[in-house]
Amino acid sequence: MGILNDLTDTGRYVFPSERSRERPISDNTLNAVLRRLGYSKDQVTAHGFRATARTLLAETLHQRPELIEHQLTHMVRDPLGRAYNRTQFLRERQRMMQRWADYLDGLKVAGLMEPRSSHDGSVVSSDKNTAANSAIQLAGKSAT
Repeated sequence: MGILNDLTDTGRYVFPSERSRERPISDNTLNAVLRRLGYSKDQVTAHGFRATARTLLAETLHQRPELIEHQLTHMVRDPLGRAYNRTQFLRERQRMMQRWADYLDGLKVAGLMEPRSSHDGSVVSSDKNTAANSAIQLAGKSAT
């Protein structure tokens, strides 16, 4: 938490809006940054990162759907119809996010996220299956 406090200067958001520190950075701002980095809107969008995380957490890391939905702050109703409780599953969500971080680190270590030397911002990979399996193994170690 100390690192986050250093990044946020005790603000609420790690990435605040340019106009107000009381609001998060907008998707439009993030998308503009992605375009300046050389990615087209057909290659990647800011919201696409959420969709990718949702898919990989479920299908690759086998995380429970309700944990993922709560973490993504999607509205999840319980059997009585009550709206999402932000503190529900907090410990499990922390473990899930650590597994996600370990998975991403594993992709980097395995060479799946090795940047190209070209200016287009593309990503080059070695053997994708080997790299992905290594990343999954690394992420699995953090779950124990």
